[in-house]
Amino acid sequence: MKDQDKNKAQLVDELIDLRREHEHYRQLLDEMSDGYVITRDGQILFANRPMAQMLKCAPDALLGRPWKEFFAREMADYLDSTPMVDLPLLLNARSRRLDGSELDVELAVRPATFHGKLAEFTLVRDVTARKHAEQMLRQRNRELALLNQMGQELATMLDVTSIMEQLLPAVIDIVGAQGAAIWLWNPERDIWSVRRALLQGPGLDMVDLEMSPASGVADWVLQYEKSLAIPDAQRDPRSRASLYQARTFTVRTLLAAPLWARGQVIGVLEVTKAQPDDLKRTDRTLIETLAASAGSAIGNARLFETLRQRNRELALLNQVGRMFLSTLDQDEMLVTALEKVRQLLDVVACSIWLVDSTRGELVCRQATGPRHELVCGWRLAWGEGLVGWVAQHGKSLNVPDVHKDPRHFKGVDQRTGLPLRAILTVPLQVKGQMLGVIQAVDARVGRFTPANLTLIESLAATAAAALENARLHEKVRQDAAEIERQKHERET
Repeated sequence: MKDQDKNKAQLVDELIDLRREHEHYRQLLDEMSDGYVITRDGQILFANRPMAQMLKCAPDALLGRPWKEFFAREMADYLDSTPMVDLPLLLNARSRRLDGSELDVELAVRPATFHGKLAEFTLVRDVTARKHAEQMLRQRNRELALLNQMGQELATMLDVTSIMEQLLPAVIDIVGAQGAAIWLWNPERDIWSVRRALLQGPGLDMVDLEMSPASGVADWVLQYEKSLAIPDAQRDPRSRASLYQARTFTVRTLLAAPLWARGQVIGVLEVTKAQPDDLKRTDRTLIETLAASAGSAIGNARLFETLRQRNRELALLNQVGRMFLSTLDQDEMLVTALEKVRQLLDVVACSIWLVDSTRGELVCRQATGPRHELVCGWRLAWGEGLVGWVAQHGKSLNVPDVHKDPRHFKGVDQRTGLPLRAILTVPLQVKGQMLGVIQAVDARVGRFTPANLTLIESLAATAAAALENARLHEKVRQDAAEIERQKHERET
């Protein structure tokens, strides 16, 4: 009897020790950072507290549930159909919580014995944060690679249009935007030249526009020389959202960065998104970096184009000078001068008016362009119109919009039907003597720049000297003919 009591007491102590050991191991499992699940025949027999926290429920709520319920169908079928010995050491999976949200996990499945029967032990690690960090790192590496590639490509381009065509799709791609635009400020015309790109279906819709300053985002960036982010463009009157009017989306988030070239802001790079407040931390840095590369490239392209244009102008001026020296025919000189002016400036029409001192008028001796025959022979009084004003005052005129200048004589417009807006008029004079006027006209407001004026003044100086030489040559010829006539009369 005593031996039986002793054996019962010993058994009770062993059971108590086992329970304590069980509680100890359970406490250890609950203190783990990873989830721990025991299953048999696909049913959950045990889950530790971290596993329940991952799935956002109480541990008891998991007991008896099918384990595959917490995975997508493909992964659940794979776990059911693959023998445990054939499973890889680690499985990457997408787990589904009871509330429907998802997380990235790593699984390690091993055989185990639970309550004396074969079961499966699965260690579950939440790798959502790590996956997100890896994704962000891949995205960042991609962005840096694109920035480096774009910087190298832009540095080799010497054409502004090519730069914009290369840059805008890259900007939209890098930051996941729906639209982008490059605004280039023209201080001589006081206007914006804009190229806008907009996602339309599978491709990009690119449009070139001209826009007047109107206290918009680009105007703000130009004035304050710093970037501007607008979380909701629909609530900010500066956004000029009409630039991106489309059936596919409404502009909400807007980010603009200045384009710098040689110490000054020459324009603005603008990006738009369809969702409000949709800027990642890196978006601003990315756009500002791209804007810096683009501004430098556009500045270099403009300088290159200026130098190339200047070389063309000097070559043409040299050619004109040689042609003037090769002839003393006044009409041939006038035609040559007009053709070179039109070639250099690419304008609608040109004309040359010479002084008729006997009548105190200016007469159009030659003209080029549409309906030029209606202008040739036209006479203007001294001081009449822009031509008469330049002849009277001996000063050049660059009129950006003739509709706003009362000196403009509208008779030519009405007679030819040409929609003239910008007119450049330069005197032809030698040693203070007025010989006439050369004029270039165009249909675009603000068409002529100070550089255009300087060029035509150089050509006009050469043409005036050639005309004076031709006049003197003609006078000498006439004088010689008169002397010869008088000599012949005396002899007869």
